[in-house]
Amino acid sequence: MTSEGTSDDLGLPNWVPEMPTVQEISESMQNFGTLDYTMFAIMLFACGIVGIYFGFIKKSSGEDEYLVGGRNMKMFPVSLSLIASFISAITSTYEYLEKRFDKRMRLLGSLLFAIGIMTWLPIVIYVPALAFNQVTGVNVHIITPFVCIVCIFYTCVGGLKAVVWTDFIQTFVMFGSMLLIVIKGTVDVGGVSLVIRRNLESGRIELPTTDWSPLTRHTIWALTIGGFVHWLQIAGINQNMIQRYLSLPTVQSARRALWCFIVEVLTLIGMSGYSSLLIYDWYHECDPLTIKLARAKDQLLPLLV
Repeated sequence: MTSEGTSDDLGLPNWVPEMPTVQEISESMQNFGTLDYTMFAIMLFACGIVGIYFGFIKKSSGEDEYLVGGRNMKMFPVSLSLIASFISAITSTYEYLEKRFDKRMRLLGSLLFAIGIMTWLPIVIYVPALAFNQVTGVNVHIITPFVCIVCIFYTCVGGLKAVVWTDFIQTFVMFGSMLLIVIKGTVDVGGVSLVIRRNLESGRIELPTTDWSPLTRHTIWALTIGGFVHWLQIAGINQNMIQRYLSLPTVQSARRALWCFIVEVLTLIGMSGYSSLLIYDWYHECDPLTIKLARAKDQLLPLLV
């Protein structure tokens, strides 16, 4: 018997497996299934139902109930609402400026707030749309108007009560999702110690410097002084926050809600920071941004999931 010849002996070209393109890999990772779409639709539907309930079934009896929930909201849902995505507030906390100074100061404060909201809300809307695009492939210009319509509907129809309870639902889902990502991701990569070690070895974890230059990013002074001022205006004078404080029956309830907000937001920031370490550990040998698996940094977490 003669031995079998190779492809070269037979005059045939060597067979080389065809490598998938980055586009094909990216599309294969868009695995948003029927269950995922169902859960997404249920959450939007639930938000709409909340708006219908407080808008048509349990109608607001007056302006006070519509704008500040009748000042008898429960502390826990309000505390979660404080850390949810900010909804453009309806009432004006700048009335104090008019009483303390004059109408011109109130108009100035209202104008600055409006400018801030108009420049901030597009970012808040666009970033989740990018994440949704990463896992589904749905164009961001399709999903953003749809979600905005739902938000505008339950806000206008149901007033602050609808906003607080939909915030409660969304924040609960947000915390649960982040917790699952942190736990599952840590187990998959080999444990917390491995995540920390790889990030330390690469220099991804670094302490803030004591440089006084305003051009240096993340100095100890910027984080402490700048961070204090930033969070003070968010928790103390931001119109969205004040409106939720006013929905509570007593000052003590507002204080308890604020303390809960501090604990909750620190927990969320901690999980978000750790998830970034997790992303680096998972992709430390292959940068998804370089090979175009993700178009923006905001798509890295959905890509990990």
